[in-house]
Parts: sequence; structure tokens; C-alpha cells
Amino acid sequence: MNSGATEDSLDPRVRVWNKFVERANELIESGNLERWENRYKRDVALDFAAARTAVLDESDEWAAIVKKARTQNLIHHVPKARFHDWIDLSPHDARKALQAIWTEDYSSVSHRVRAFCAQFPQAVISGRGTRMNLVSVLLMGIDASRYPPFMITAVDDRYRRTDFERPHEDADEAALYGHFLGFLDRFIDEARAHGVHLRHRLDAQGVVWQLRDELPRLAGRRSSAAG
Repeated sequence: MNSGATEDSLDPRVRVWNKFVERANELIESGNLERWENRYKRDVALDFAAARTAVLDESDEWAAIVKKARTQNLIHHVPKARFHDWIDLSPHDARKALQAIWTEDYSSVSHRVRAFCAQFPQAVISGRGTRMNLVSVLLMGIDASRYPPFMITAVDDRYRRTDFERPHEDADEAALYGHFLGFLDRFIDEARAHGVHLRHRLDAQGVVWQLRDELPRLAGRRSSAAG
């Protein structure tokens, strides 16, 4: 992966993308991308796929199956507990919201997110980034390789490090997530241009999460804590 220029002479944004690609290559060749990042996320996705089936089939056990699904370190325990409390207090509304995001039709991801969030009370979880974190893990029950988990602090940090355009300040949950998917797709393209093959967005998300303080900083910018 020879860039044709010395590392120190490169624009800091290019250096950050190069660091992403370098780390991707290391993780892929070592097998650690699967071991450290993808494997446990696939387990989470399997649990939510089972929950999705139970919800769509209107199983009597759907609520218990949803609450039993493992989330590992992907959702903070406080919003997770609030989500579970909502299911207990408003099971009819919760099931309808989950059916909206997990529908088997060909709805776009933005439509799924907005349909769920329209029925998910702000009083349960209010912050758009925190709400989208939860929603992204639900989406993993459809296809984790297409819809990887989202964490707002980590994402904001990576946008700043690469000088990637930030979402509009009024962006709703669906727009935040769509912007994140665009960032991962950009990374996949950057890797491909350097001869490194990321198979899907889950691969890209795993590398992005792995890189924290190792990334070069842009002059005059401060990074937030990575999640």
C-alpha cells in the first residue's frame, strides 16, 4: 500500500484514511477482525433475528425473546433498561413499533427507522444519537453486514478525524444513520483503492471502532472520546 509520498508530507485527512486502511489490512490478515469485532456482533444479530421472527409471528413469548437478546457492549445499560421497561408497560405499542422496523416488505432503512421512531416515545429515550444506537442494534436483526451498530460519540470522533462532512444539526435518527452508512461506504472505497478488501459495512465498522487514539489529529481540532 504505497501512497507514493512520505507519510509526513500528506494532508492529515489523507493520513487518517491511510491509517484506517492500514489497520484494516492488519486486522484482516491476522484474522482478528472476525475474532475481536465481527463474531460477537453476529451473535447479537442472531438473537435479534430470533426476536424479529417472534414479533412478526406475534408469538406469545415475543417480549421475553426481545428482552433476552444479548446486546454485549453495543447499548449502554440505561437506555436498554428503559427500552425493556417500555415493552413491559406498553406491550401493544412496542410490538407495533418493532413490527414497523422489522417488516418483511422492501422498505428502505430510512423508512424503517422513521416508522419505529414515530412510535417510540421521546419520554423513553430522548437523544437522537442514543435512540439511533438502540435502533441500529434492532436493525442488526435484519442484516448486520448491511446495518452495523451506531454509536454517536465514536462516529462524531471519526468524522472530525477525517474532516468528513457532519450531518445537518437538525438531522433526525434516520438521517444520522444514513450519514454513518455513507461514511462506511466511503471507507470501503478508500480501502479498495489501496487493494484492501472490506466485504461489507460490518467489516468497515469494526475497523473504525478499533482505531481510537492511534489516529492522526487534524490541526486545531479536538477529538471526543471514542465509544
